[in-house]
Amino acid sequence: MKKLSLSIFLIGIIFTSCGGNDPQPQLPTGSVEFDNTSITMVFGQQDVIITPTFKGSAEKKPFDWTSSDADVVSVRTLPIGLKGALEAKRITREPVKITLQAKDGSMQATCHVTVKERSIILANVRYPHGKNHTEIRQNAPQYYELETEADANPLIYKSTLPDDPKTDITHYVYYFDNNGKVNSMQVLLKGETLANSAIEYLEERYPICPNAGEGGTQFYDLSSDELQPAKNTVAGVFQTKSDAGTDIFGVKYKLK
Repeated sequence: MKKLSLSIFLIGIIFTSCGGNDPQPQLPTGSVEFDNTSITMVFGQQDVIITPTFKGSAEKKPFDWTSSDADVVSVRTLPIGLKGALEAKRITREPVKITLQAKDGSMQATCHVTVKERSIILANVRYPHGKNHTEIRQNAPQYYELETEADANPLIYKSTLPDDPKTDITHYVYYFDNNGKVNSMQVLLKGETLANSAIEYLEERYPICPNAGEGGTQFYDLSSDELQPAKNTVAGVFQTKSDAGTDIFGVKYKLK
């Protein structure tokens, strides 16, 4: 009985010794942190600075900045303090993750960046390419009434609330092809300030379409946006003169 107890005791020592030789995982002895883990920017804003705080071994490690979508929010490294400088290039559909990570992967800090728009002036405009006169009249924009005959080309709707901010767009003008289908549209604006807002609206949402220039107007490619019903659609802000010689500002929608 004593021999059996001794054997069990020795086996326990052997197993305990074996277990004691297992290598223990090395935990990081430092960390990197951001004061802000969520930032809101405005389209076009540059050099918004993220300042990291390094603790322990992190102070001696090399780090890299990265963006989950550099086309929307880019980040570059500043030479002093390994700070990150942000630039907002597009408005965001979802937050962009900015990460500062040690090159050996042992530690990281993240910040989520949202980019807000400067303008929403064209948010409710839809280009009804391919629609006929009847379909346009059945879906006429709210706060607008016909200024032309019902079967005119162009078909023009004018604002019924000219002094109301709801109608910063003064007119909708629809142009039809030989088959009576809409092939381009113009929306006229209340002046140069609103025309600049329309440019801001387009440039912060859409890439430039290099092959769609027309009379000095630069067009933006709307094709990828789910809010636009027509494929291969572009829009550009224009300036022209009325018959009386006054300036007219507007946005033209057409196919590429």
